[in-house]
Amino acid sequence: MTYNIRSGRGVDGRLNLDRIARVIAAEQPDVVALQEVDLSRRRTRNLDQAAWLASELGLQHIFGAARSWKQGAYGNALLSRFELVDWLPLLLPRPGRLPVESRGVLQATLRTPMGLVRVWNTHLGLLAPERRLQVAYLKQTLALEAPLIVCGDFNARPRSKELLGLQEVLQRVPSQ
Repeated sequence: MTYNIRSGRGVDGRLNLDRIARVIAAEQPDVVALQEVDLSRRRTRNLDQAAWLASELGLQHIFGAARSWKQGAYGNALLSRFELVDWLPLLLPRPGRLPVESRGVLQATLRTPMGLVRVWNTHLGLLAPERRLQVAYLKQTLALEAPLIVCGDFNARPRSKELLGLQEVLQRVPSQ
């Protein structure tokens, strides 16, 4: 499952992690890739959102910051029923002249009953030029050792020109 939690705020603008936990629990996923996750930020009551959701759902978690401040961070998280063997948060490149937000990819290896599985959780930029640059970086960084799952908030339509590079090296799995 992949889910942009918008720092815990619903479309009504209210901060409510209980509601997010209920949505995730209803799906009973083995792995959840979360984007726009806050860690100890004043705007979200100084909560470690990934740890809180993991605790509520009985899952393990990791967090990778895309942006950090003196107090808190913001980025991607992964929740998993499976053992998290290792992980690495990486920042994605940004076009030099565009004032865009930092974006990241959280790479993890999970120990599953079928063996090791790598999962990458990313949140690509809003503008097509930054997404093209970020997709090129991901494609270059991909070590195509199966099995690998790449998921996240791509901020683009599935068949967009920006995402075609990933479709050259990965098989698209339709959502349910």
